[in-house]
Amino acid sequence: MLSSSDVGRYWKRPVTLTSGTAHFQFSVQQASGKAYWVPNYFSSYVPASQINEKVIRHPDRQEGIGGALVGIRKATHGESFVPRIGLAAPVTSTLEFKNNRATLLLHNPVESSTAMVQGVRVPLQADYSAPLALHPQQNELLHGFLSMIQIEKYMARTGLYFLEPYDPDKIPVIFVHGLMSTGYMWRNVANEVLSDPELRRQSLEERDARTGRERVIAGENLARERDA
Repeated sequence: MLSSSDVGRYWKRPVTLTSGTAHFQFSVQQASGKAYWVPNYFSSYVPASQINEKVIRHPDRQEGIGGALVGIRKATHGESFVPRIGLAAPVTSTLEFKNNRATLLLHNPVESSTAMVQGVRVPLQADYSAPLALHPQQNELLHGFLSMIQIEKYMARTGLYFLEPYDPDKIPVIFVHGLMSTGYMWRNVANEVLSDPELRRQSLEERDARTGRERVIAGENLARERDA
């Protein structure tokens, strides 16, 4: 069902599913806040277990509940900085049952690595390195050499590319490779940066603080308009 956004009809209305004599009203929760993905944001979903991570020296995974996926968003018309494979990000899917209703939730484990289950907060299953391993796995030395001596064949591929979906609340980090190399040489460096718990904590705290400041400013502006 999650293999393609062509099944977008599931995102918009409940569907009745039958298992034996049991009937369930199945639906997909629409995103609320950054802890969840908008269901149709990605073009397709791939189980993280199906991605070969041999190029990742220190895979960053977390054991927990749910299914670890990688969401892939293909570039739309006019969208910039999207790699050829598309934008990839970790996703964790869980099913929430209430009476005869089953709700699929698509968590963003980068924003929140836990979820509430029957009043208890538990960790989510997640594979943070799988999106990086999704990029082409090739002989980087050979491709770097070819791109140096046959530059005319590679010029169309040059540019800046996102390694994850754009988030205006995050500080961008730009990796620039050398003459006889490719952007993929930064794959493991990016993985170490993204998996560093202190950097991840600071990123979330800075985002929350910035959001708080923006709300205060918006409130002050609204108060001035009322008093004007």
